[in-house]
Amino acid sequence: MSRGIALASMPAMFRDAVIVAHRLGFSYLWIDSLCILQDCPDDWDRESGAMGEIYRRAAITIAAASAPNSHTGLLSVPPQASKELDPPCQLKLHANSDSRDTVSLTRVDWREEDLFFCLFDAPLAKRSWTLQERLLSHRTLYFGKRQIYWECQGGHHAADGEQDSPVIESFFVNFLSLTTLWATSNYIVAHSEARGDDIYNLWHSVLSLYCDNRELTFEKDKFPALSGLASYIHQLTNDIYLAGLWRNDLHLGLLWKSWSKTRPTKAFRAPSWSWASCEGEIHFARPFYRRVATLDDAEFITCDIGLVQQNPFGEVKSGRLRVKGRTQSLFRSERQYDKSVPLAGLYYFDLSQVIMITIGAQLSSNCLKMLVIAY
Repeated sequence: MSRGIALASMPAMFRDAVIVAHRLGFSYLWIDSLCILQDCPDDWDRESGAMGEIYRRAAITIAAASAPNSHTGLLSVPPQASKELDPPCQLKLHANSDSRDTVSLTRVDWREEDLFFCLFDAPLAKRSWTLQERLLSHRTLYFGKRQIYWECQGGHHAADGEQDSPVIESFFVNFLSLTTLWATSNYIVAHSEARGDDIYNLWHSVLSLYCDNRELTFEKDKFPALSGLASYIHQLTNDIYLAGLWRNDLHLGLLWKSWSKTRPTKAFRAPSWSWASCEGEIHFARPFYRRVATLDDAEFITCDIGLVQQNPFGEVKSGRLRVKGRTQSLFRSERQYDKSVPLAGLYYFDLSQVIMITIGAQLSSNCLKMLVIAY
């Protein structure tokens, strides 16, 4: 290197990250805003496309879970416990030891901060870019406001040994299984049952998390911020990526639904048939429709995706999809909305003419729901 960056000139978070990496014995540290030329579109497109591999191959990821920006350091002093309410207790490491080393025990309120909070409610969890960073990393060291936390494929731990509540633990273990499946490519390769539908189901689960209350500074980064995960799915399936959907899963991938608070994007970001065409929470109704929707229901004809740059998983500027399949005319009735099931958002239709042309076949309500969601 002919030129470097003075440590004193870096923001507090970067300085602390350098200190942590050095004390852990690492000689190299990758920070996106320093290692990617922010004002060079070509470099940004190339490096952002490789970001997934960087996190997958990193020895450890350092995460500032509770920091609102880069000017807030990692190595903050933990808050002191109130001696009136929570007097700390000093214990020797070994009862019969002459060592002066002790541990300090104090009562804390897990609702104030725990690993679950760091992963789902802290400032870091509100950023869209950080989801793929977490899922692709093999090991992550989280710096919270009061202590550090550790997460890897084998489990998660807090520095003080604190345990989560049974309710949180149950949910967290289920979510950790997603992380393990993402991070361990050998698991996918070695277990045939983890291929196919399981991979696409996982992709849809990640999309639901990705679109739920996560923020982007620039709306156009919706695909780039997920490109590392998309590239990983492509490596596992060798499938074709179509603006957030997959060619071999198109018959189910198109069955996404937006919630009431979802809004269209201000500028074009994705074709209307892609979940990325709107901003807000989305839902894939896969558990039921996997049994009734098959590849035979619609025939894929062609799809043309116009890319802004060279990254096949990055920004798109156009998208045209052509499929062939059966259609069914529906006539909306006066009773438009069933308020008894607000989460389902089901509409009622007049099927009198439809039933006449079914030659006596019975149309179940489940079949109607599928048609409505795909409408």
